[in-house]
Amino acid sequence: MKRKLLLMTTFFVAGALGLTVSAQQWNPSVPAGGGEYYLYNVGKGGFLYNGGNTGGLSAEPVSGQRIVLEADATSGGYYINTSYIRSNYMVENDDYQYVYIDVDRTHEMNAPWLFQLVEGKENVYNIVISATTVKGATKKDAGRRLEFDSRNNGTNSAVLRSTRQSSAGGALTDEYDQWMLVTPAEYELSKARRPYLAAKACVLQIHEESHYTENEDGAHTTFVTAITSAIASGDAATTAEEYNTATTALVTATKEYISKAMPQNGYQFEITHLMTNPDFLTQSDGWTATYNGGAFNHGWDCNEFINNTFDINQSIADMPVGTYKLTVQAFQRQDGSYSNTFDKTTYPVTALLYVNSTTAAIKALSDDATATRLSPNAETRNNLWMPSGMYGARKYFDTGYYVNEVAASVEDGTLVLGFKNETLRDDTWTIFDNFHLYYTGNDLSGFKTRYDEAITSIDNAVDELTGMVPASVITSLNALKTTYDDTSYNKASQYESAINAINEAVTAALNTKLKAPYAAFIQMKDAVEVILAQTNAYTPDTEKETALRAAAA
Repeated sequence: MKRKLLLMTTFFVAGALGLTVSAQQWNPSVPAGGGEYYLYNVGKGGFLYNGGNTGGLSAEPVSGQRIVLEADATSGGYYINTSYIRSNYMVENDDYQYVYIDVDRTHEMNAPWLFQLVEGKENVYNIVISATTVKGATKKDAGRRLEFDSRNNGTNSAVLRSTRQSSAGGALTDEYDQWMLVTPAEYELSKARRPYLAAKACVLQIHEESHYTENEDGAHTTFVTAITSAIASGDAATTAEEYNTATTALVTATKEYISKAMPQNGYQFEITHLMTNPDFLTQSDGWTATYNGGAFNHGWDCNEFINNTFDINQSIADMPVGTYKLTVQAFQRQDGSYSNTFDKTTYPVTALLYVNSTTAAIKALSDDATATRLSPNAETRNNLWMPSGMYGARKYFDTGYYVNEVAASVEDGTLVLGFKNETLRDDTWTIFDNFHLYYTGNDLSGFKTRYDEAITSIDNAVDELTGMVPASVITSLNALKTTYDDTSYNKASQYESAINAINEAVTAALNTKLKAPYAAFIQMKDAVEVILAQTNAYTPDTEKETALRAAAA
């Protein structure tokens, strides 16, 4: 079957990032013998996914599951195989009977699928059970289509339907039963494009934020020039290398900009694109993960630690001094009981989100429990619903629940961003996804405190030195205060310059006090020496005089 080029205005990262993106080209073909592909659901905006080793089939805006199409000569269709040979990977029909994937070809509930082109669209298919090859109990499923069921959104939610059915949110759209075949090469290219799109979204937000202060004139103009060039290159990219180059350019431009400009109080720059793999498209690329015992699993683009201590972190160097905010969607079930999660006194949360040495406990599983059930993978206690399993967590995260944050001031230019649990308790379950990083500016309160202390040090020095040093020293100190006693400072560089100048001048003045007694002694000695020389009654102590003059110098 020959396929023409299809231009898409959105693809899976659009659903994941909430962006409108430029055209993506997918133009695979199905060879007679089958082949390896990913299945992209047009209506949902996500790939067919089997939950890794933790769940059933769905179509989600997460990393996809590679499939192998095995041709069936009798029907002209294809068996759909995934890398997990487990009989519970299935699709469910209206009568809660199943057509299996990844089972023995002689199984009566295994059947090939026909790929029927959707009229008026290129490389968009209805995937239909063959009428001639269905065996046994699945015969009534002949002609039914594989589609994403927006009513269910749970395990086995890629279901067979023969007619349109209403959902709680309205009628299902035709596009929920429309699928695109994506080759592994095209899928890998889309993965490279994902961090580029995330970086593009961040820099555009920074660019559009009008509440900023430049510490260096022209910083914003330079930033706009740099990102405009990088975005032009990224939008035109056709290879993973070109996407990666554009992403690196956006990261470099951002770090340069925030070293010379900052958001004003109450505003922030999102700089999540400076992190690596913040949304866990893979389990730990870009992260350093250690854990003791238990399990560390990845599925539904989430990570989970079970029954162990752990630490997962990454570092970003060459960052400006300032305040940063880190958020993550995460929760902890404090032991094996869903009931005990409500008792945070007896069973405190032990998992911590951190920036450098500043930590904050994350939410307990019960903290964002809902009155309505958001996923089939959920448990109810106290008339409230809580997610169970990785797919349940995925649905709660996608709905916006379980957001945690920590803020910290950074002085040394290095951010260590992480998530850890240092207390071992049996049957704890900690799951997380979607880190976001924000630069909230160079908090000037610390500079203001140091500046006020410097101004006070001038007054203290005047009080201490008056009568002990020449009047010119006191005059200089008063002039120093007049110069730097300024309430209009709004930049770190202004405070730093004033603090350094004041500290240097005050230190020099205090050193004058140490020399003043010696200088006064030498002046008195010289006067007495004149008098005594006239009487020839004075014998100089040369060694002592040399020492005193040296001390007064």
